[in-house]
Amino acid sequence: MTHRYQLGVIDYLLFGAFMCISVGVGLYYAILDKLKKPMEKKKTTDEYLMGGRSMSFLPVVLSLVTTFMSGITLFGIPAEIYEHGAVLMLQYLTMPLAIIVLGYIFIPIFYNLGSVSIYEYLEIRFHSAFLRRLCAGMFVLNTVMYMGVVIYAPAVALSGVTNIDTWILILLVGVSSTLYTTLGGLKAVVWTDALQAGVMYAGMGIIIVKGTVHPKNIVQDAFRNDGSGWNWQNLGSSFRQPKDSEDLAC
Repeated sequence: MTHRYQLGVIDYLLFGAFMCISVGVGLYYAILDKLKKPMEKKKTTDEYLMGGRSMSFLPVVLSLVTTFMSGITLFGIPAEIYEHGAVLMLQYLTMPLAIIVLGYIFIPIFYNLGSVSIYEYLEIRFHSAFLRRLCAGMFVLNTVMYMGVVIYAPAVALSGVTNIDTWILILLVGVSSTLYTTLGGLKAVVWTDALQAGVMYAGMGIIIVKGTVHPKNIVQDAFRNDGSGWNWQNLGSSFRQPKDSEDLAC
């Protein structure tokens, strides 16, 4: 009989606490905004959408990095490497170059213009409000479809180790995210992302340590025995479980 892993009481408490903290961050900034003096409320829109343009770099960096570390990344990338090898890593090796180009060429332009989004820049550059609305609408449509997959992937994974239906988990994640975003604005999103980053990086660090101390040396398996060099396919196949009795005996 195959053993099925299930979450314990502590796991459920941590999951619930994390959801409550996320919503609590949104409530905190919503209450803080209500308590502001009337003269300060003129900056409410800028505060809500842009965080007052005064947030420190660390939570912003963590938020941006976490944006690219969705459930699709955590579940999809390991599965891709498991099935097809680590060729996909070449994509991430080019990212530092792209970040340098963006940081030194494009970001200063948007920052100096004080634009809220790239779509505002398109309207200024091409003098076309229609182009701005068209690009913004395409982005919204793409995001709606993308977020459906992003929410569905971890919901399916959680439903496999809990007694909670997938649709309930989708509602929990979706409603909690919508609440803290709507209530607290950008500051709530950034600080919640920073909290999520700490949890995700801690989890990945534990997995790396666990994998490193495992008896099987996957890095060594990635090299060909004939000394011909690095073999990406071997790296991917080294994660596979033994399938025949001979491998199990080893």
